[in-house]
Amino acid sequence: MSRHCVVLAGGLGTRIREITDGKIPKVLVPVLGEPFLKWKLESLQSMGVTDVTLLVGELGNLIEDYVWHHYPTGLSIQCFHDGPSLLGTAGSIRQVLHKLPDTFWVTYGDSYVVANLDEAELRFTNSNYDGIMTLLHNKDVLEPSNTDIHDDRVSLYEKNTKLGLHEWIDYGLLYLKRDDFLDLSVDSPTDLGVVLQSVIRRQKMMMHEATTRFWDVGTPEALMATEGHFRSLF
Repeated sequence: MSRHCVVLAGGLGTRIREITDGKIPKVLVPVLGEPFLKWKLESLQSMGVTDVTLLVGELGNLIEDYVWHHYPTGLSIQCFHDGPSLLGTAGSIRQVLHKLPDTFWVTYGDSYVVANLDEAELRFTNSNYDGIMTLLHNKDVLEPSNTDIHDDRVSLYEKNTKLGLHEWIDYGLLYLKRDDFLDLSVDSPTDLGVVLQSVIRRQKMMMHEATTRFWDVGTPEALMATEGHFRSLF
């Protein structure tokens, strides 16, 4: 059985530029001496992902070189470049839509997430939902929570919010349909939030709970915490 995941790795990494100095993309920031992308790909493989589409932007050639020389056994990986103009998280997916299956997972290249995808897909198959948003019952602990649920459905999602408004947070692991990207322009930048809000407004976004926190390398502080987590595992 194949399981496809799109990894969004085209961000500029402005918040961690003091670490990268603009010379490497943030997904290649070292964590315990290994590029973070190594840990990311291993986590996808542990969740049963078989095919990976890496969407890269600035310094994407370095990501492609890393994948080429460190090809993880058991994963089929393809890299696609944004091109001269950044297309946004949804726009970059729209550009490669013809390469993707009818349904696919989406995650962010700078975050380490682990969830039970078998269980999520089984519930999805037996439902009338159009997408899955994996959530963590965060209660503003890691950062401001941004999502509300109603039974097993996502009822509200705010990308930027304040403390005390919500209990759940977007975990950064989504299951979406090709059809929800077809109407997007292939030329204009579009944020993934546009697609997510459309599915949520139709009351078609299923929630799936993650049971472990996420780790990321988006800021120097987050990188330090992530390194501490991985160090504790060995």
